[in-house]
Amino acid sequence: MYKTVDLLKEMGEILELGFGEDSQRYDGARPYPHPHLICIKCNKIIDGDLSLDQESLRSLEQASGYQILRPQYPFMGFVRIVKRRDKKLFFRNCG
Repeated sequence: MYKTVDLLKEMGEILELGFGEDSQRYDGARPYPHPHLICIKCNKIIDGDLSLDQESLRSLEQASGYQILRPQYPFMGFVRIVKRRDKKLFFRNCG
């Protein structure tokens, strides 16, 4: 299995997320750098719809002196659960 995962990473078919120390997660739906929203309580991860342009990455590299090899954009927070009652919305965090 690990050889297959490594091959898929090399082919650019999956993106290794690597946000936690306990285990690795992979994204095959969008195998290129994009934002992820991560719940710090239940560990749910979803893709974020936010444009991340290459020019900003190049500017960051030039300003910092770093060569960015694997840009990642984790946004940490809580999953919001929405419930409807009598045409009103009620929000609460997961868990």
